[in-house]
Amino acid sequence: MNQQDEKYRNIQKNQYRKGTTDHDEHNKNPDLWDYLFQPFSEGDWTNKKVLDFGCGQGRNIQNVLDSYDIGEIHGCDISAKNIEDCRERFNEIDKCSFFVTDGMGLTQDDEDTADRLEEDGRNSEYDAIFSTIVMQHIGNHSVRQKIFDSMFERLKSGGILSIQMGFGTAKQYQNRTVDLVKDLGITEITNPTTGFVAKDTINCWDFRTLDYNNIYARNFMARDKPGELNNTNGWADVRVTDPQQLADTLENSLEFVDFDYEIRDSFSDINHPHWIYFTAVKP
Repeated sequence: MNQQDEKYRNIQKNQYRKGTTDHDEHNKNPDLWDYLFQPFSEGDWTNKKVLDFGCGQGRNIQNVLDSYDIGEIHGCDISAKNIEDCRERFNEIDKCSFFVTDGMGLTQDDEDTADRLEEDGRNSEYDAIFSTIVMQHIGNHSVRQKIFDSMFERLKSGGILSIQMGFGTAKQYQNRTVDLVKDLGITEITNPTTGFVAKDTINCWDFRTLDYNNIYARNFMARDKPGELNNTNGWADVRVTDPQQLADTLENSLEFVDFDYEIRDSFSDINHPHWIYFTAVKP
């Protein structure tokens, strides 16, 4: 692990050290069932094993358990507190297992000693990996690629990847941010990577001159530079601007096939104008 990736991982670990909320409001989003969970509505999953990457407090673990007959379901998260809470929440459900990741992929963190899935290979292969409101928070390109690599490695042949991320053009993010700062009464915007501060000195809200390719939700293809990304989430998110970016990453950089996607309005997300739900298959 290079120094920059390690720094970013530590930023994320610190961000989630106290855990997260369960974000129950997202249970009202029908797109979860129509797109993210859609693979589970086809075929027989009673003897299959799936993983929720970035499972948080286990909200979608519960949604999948309530809606589908899955043989075994695992959850992983960079937050040890989240995993501790999940283990307690699903303690009496034998088909559920949880582990803390190392922040670079699907490897179990060495400090996660409560249940060592890594040693006995229980987290070695999955029939499906799904994830929502997680990958859009991985602003570091190198770390994000390592996670995609790890997902490909841990999927069985024929395994399905199903993920949601933020989506939109620079102009769409620009307009959304201008509206947001007006609504919230914000008088300045700080670039999360350069520290540049744009101020509303004449009360005209003229933030439209800013370079939104760099100030807000980094472009999916942007490469990491030393000193960038000193925080995570929100304006340090990443955004997909073209589905081809995902296709190139999954089918060209890796060997996924059958890439497909659907672009929808975001749900309870002030940061991203749209969400892209995408699937791919490991051959």
